[in-house]
Amino acid sequence: MPFFAQEAPVEGYDRLAASRMLAELAFPGLFPAPDGPVDAPSLGPPRQIQYRTAALVPVPGSHLTLPQQTYLQSFMQPCPPGFVTSATERVTWNDSDGIPNVGHAGPSSLGPVVPIAARETTLALWRALAADDALAARMARLGQGTGLRRHPRRRLHGGPAGHRVTVTRGLPPAIHPMVRSFLADGDRPAALLARWGSPLNLVFPEVFRANLASFRRVLDDSGLAYRICYAHKANQARAFVRAALDAGIGIDVASPGELASALEVGFPASRIEATGPKGRSFLGQLAERQVAVNVDNLWELSELIRLGRTRKGRVPVLVRLCGFGGRAGRLSRFGVPAARYPAVIELLRAGSDAVDFLGLSFHLDTSEIGEKIQAADDCLRLFEQACAVGLAPRVLDVGGGFRQAFVEDAAAFDEYVQAAKDGLTGRGRPLTWAGNTLGYRFEDGRVHGVPVFHKYANRVAGGESLGQLLDGTLPGQGGRRTAQVLRENMIEFWLEPGKSLVDQAGVTLASVEFSKEAADGSLLVNLDLSRDKICPADQEVMLDPVLIYRSGPDGPDGPNDPAVSPGQRRGVFLGGNLCLERDMIFNHLTFVERLPGPGDIVAFVNTAAYQMDLSASEALMQRRAAKVAVESSDRGFVAYADRGDGLEEEPRCFTPTSPS
Repeated sequence: MPFFAQEAPVEGYDRLAASRMLAELAFPGLFPAPDGPVDAPSLGPPRQIQYRTAALVPVPGSHLTLPQQTYLQSFMQPCPPGFVTSATERVTWNDSDGIPNVGHAGPSSLGPVVPIAARETTLALWRALAADDALAARMARLGQGTGLRRHPRRRLHGGPAGHRVTVTRGLPPAIHPMVRSFLADGDRPAALLARWGSPLNLVFPEVFRANLASFRRVLDDSGLAYRICYAHKANQARAFVRAALDAGIGIDVASPGELASALEVGFPASRIEATGPKGRSFLGQLAERQVAVNVDNLWELSELIRLGRTRKGRVPVLVRLCGFGGRAGRLSRFGVPAARYPAVIELLRAGSDAVDFLGLSFHLDTSEIGEKIQAADDCLRLFEQACAVGLAPRVLDVGGGFRQAFVEDAAAFDEYVQAAKDGLTGRGRPLTWAGNTLGYRFEDGRVHGVPVFHKYANRVAGGESLGQLLDGTLPGQGGRRTAQVLRENMIEFWLEPGKSLVDQAGVTLASVEFSKEAADGSLLVNLDLSRDKICPADQEVMLDPVLIYRSGPDGPDGPNDPAVSPGQRRGVFLGGNLCLERDMIFNHLTFVERLPGPGDIVAFVNTAAYQMDLSASEALMQRRAAKVAVESSDRGFVAYADRGDGLEEEPRCFTPTSPS
């Protein structure tokens, strides 16, 4: 089904036809009998599900929470409260498909097992249905002419009476359970916006720590000696820098400002690595502190040799290479071409009194594992050449570029992209603003070109993609695996993940200013936010935001909101606050269930990786977004201004755990 069909109301739905269809399908023997053998292929292997719980807070003098009481009074009269049982805790977990879930459990001995087991049972049922081709064919035949349509919907659970939270459909984002829990109470982001203003960037150090733990598990299992350096350039937040320091890892700095940030937080020089292009002044600071320098070019290496001879102690260096074989040889402005490696060796031999040659590095502008394996294979071959002339490289640095898990539903993303292409060709409804092509071009009746957005359908997170690199086979090493070759040759493994460490660890909040209709009938929702504060460079962000609606007669539930039939979804364009035609937050439609109005909140998730900081400006004298760190506590969540010294000049803002 093309994506844009989801916006249309489900008309002509025939309940009687649906009942007949279900009756036809539910024949005896469709599923194994309760006392029959376990269907192992459908249920899958045993699995462990990690979950977190948070106690629900009842209203004083009652066993019900405030939203439960409100629902009871509004929709269940005259049922008395004593006839109603209540959940006692909220449960958050990622199911076996990696999808974040929120459920509730009661005071029984099974507790959280109940919602988790129900979810896993549902997944097993879906898999069984998907694997039954005959059943699928019967469903297709029975469905013809019934008016039945697929109509997927997602909703964040709960929230107090003052706010309702909905995830727009179309490009549903993956949301970390902690972030989902925070946003599920709309009063929390509303309180933070009231205090720090719109727009507002939120960072979640606990999510950073969880991402780091996934990398460490893979590396610990590999048996390698390793060093992780957080790539500071991904986000300027000091909360992430402090989290890296406290976790005992290193930090990768790419500017004098980032070096100062790391030193101010407390990083010793021995745990700092410098990457990227560096001028004479920056190199002088690095050499003075004997920070490990990832050399970008022959001039830098020569300059470090000169500086090293004027100071006590040799400067530790790695040499970044580029121009590898195969697809890994894509053109890059960074690194020394592998073909110039003989010149590198000569400089290293001549300057061995001034620099300590640690090893080789690469950082490819791709997340493709095959290209990284090719680059690692080429570097190990060059290791042998260095050893043959008396040098002793002992580190292989593979840089960053590990993957992020962006979307909740990869199929929905693929459907949207296809629908956008259909809109460009005239075979479907246009989904972009003012004919924007999202980087594609239409020629010869077909869509060509490279889009201006990431491969958002990826569901492989950073730690898993690291495992794929370490398990990859190296053609130049007899087909042995990467980790095996490094272990056998006692080569230390370094990496500098950035975006994968802050994956799902950031949210940008913005207030809705107004909604309006454009001349072509398009609906525009204007936000107190500009595109440069949410979109890195010229890229399009293809993730739906979370909409936090407020209730009341003047809000979107009031008389000013055009009527929307149940189940209908409307497409809106999100506009920015700059007086510039180009300031569209997104150039593609976002599908919403209700038209947002003044005072509503739009929460853009997974914005920590470059989006918050890379292009943010004060254009037209609009304010820069403040940055606030959010962490969980025994009182719910605590939010505090992200400051360089880690000290608070104003009280922390405690937001209590929301009842559900």
